[in-house]
Amino acid sequence: MPTRLPAAPAADSAAPLPEAAGTAAERGPDDPELARRLGTQALGAGELELAARHLRAAVALRPDDVAALGNLGTALRGLGDPQGALEAYERAIALAPRSVELHYNVASTERALGNSARAVAAYERALALAPDLAEARNNLGLTLLEMGRTAAATSELAAARALAPSSAAIHVNLGNALLEAERTTDAVASYGRAIEIDPGCTPARFNLHAVLFDQGDLAGAARELEHILTRAPNHHLARFFLAVVAREQGNVGRAQSLLAELERAVDGPAHLLESFAYAEHVRSSCTRLFARAPCTLGYAIDQAQVDGLVLELGVRFGKSLRFIAARCAGLVHGFDSFQGLPETWGPLPAGSYSTHDKVPAMPANVRLHVGWFHETLPTFVADSAGPIRLANIDCDLGSSTAIALEHLGGHVVAGSVLVFDEYFANPGWRDGEFSAFQAEATRRGWRYEYLAMSLFSKQAAVRITAVG
Repeated sequence: MPTRLPAAPAADSAAPLPEAAGTAAERGPDDPELARRLGTQALGAGELELAARHLRAAVALRPDDVAALGNLGTALRGLGDPQGALEAYERAIALAPRSVELHYNVASTERALGNSARAVAAYERALALAPDLAEARNNLGLTLLEMGRTAAATSELAAARALAPSSAAIHVNLGNALLEAERTTDAVASYGRAIEIDPGCTPARFNLHAVLFDQGDLAGAARELEHILTRAPNHHLARFFLAVVAREQGNVGRAQSLLAELERAVDGPAHLLESFAYAEHVRSSCTRLFARAPCTLGYAIDQAQVDGLVLELGVRFGKSLRFIAARCAGLVHGFDSFQGLPETWGPLPAGSYSTHDKVPAMPANVRLHVGWFHETLPTFVADSAGPIRLANIDCDLGSSTAIALEHLGGHVVAGSVLVFDEYFANPGWRDGEFSAFQAEATRRGWRYEYLAMSLFSKQAAVRITAVG
């Protein structure tokens, strides 16, 4: 899964290529220069369909027109045709292999498609031609961070900061990478620098509030959220998490007032309000509330005391699996097809989150089981003895979670800890991991307690207290 802390907005849009020098008399619709000129003008005006029509005509008349091909790619990407955009860009690159803009635009398009490895290669080609291009280093760093390559991401983002020290967005992105590297003090400093540059930098203040929350500085977390609301009164997420902070401070009246304001909002986050109500209903005095995903998962690992199997369902780039493996002695098992979602999940189509069959490199104490859950889990269960100590369930889909729990349920005992990565605080959360767990708990007679919850990262950690 992508990192949970929202990255600051960074320029990663396709860069239009300039027109070739010279002018063209209007000699008629079969003039390639005129077609390219009209397409370029329409692209600049945001008239994408008109731009694509003129630029296609220009390319048909003059197939070696690099500017027309490049701008056709940009128009097609804007029209939601990334594959067509890539074809146009690649044709242009074959004619102009040293065009920084073209390589950058290919990288941006591949990244938007989720083709992270191909995006990295394209950014690196652009940077080989223009090493001082801060935007490319920034977006390369973000892509590496999404892939769980934290050290490389930190290095690229630090280089981007050196090239553009006045960019608040780059300081925020570097802060996110430093957090992933568990360099919290440095991350806070990077967020602070972003705020010095731009006091209204919402991503910096929002991410900083999460760090302060997990450090127990509730007053500081509230201060950052209040500052956001001062400048952006309709920032629903800031208002919601300010309510969460107020609740943790014991100021129930303030929390309810903030939530009521969200309920009255036409576009209020109903899924967050429902999740807050559920958390209030089921949490006990022993339930810890966290903001950041590593804090929730780390606490769950510490609480898992049963001697047994350690598993992760849903690996992708292996970021959380590496986190688990570094904190658990012995063998850790990871299960993933590496082909992405087997079916649609909300707005995401089947195949989203695919690594295109690329299996991540893992520590020596990790064993990966490659394939769909229904293919790999039966054999694993048949060959494995002992209970489950910890299972990190990052299946996203309710159907995939149900398959995992059906096969692993016989190894769940009193003391087993199950961490769900997308348990609530998502639109449709009641039909996802939450629903699958509730159904399996009812079927097997599990009783359980909530060890930890995070409305920010959408996780829940439960400990089974009795079976059958």
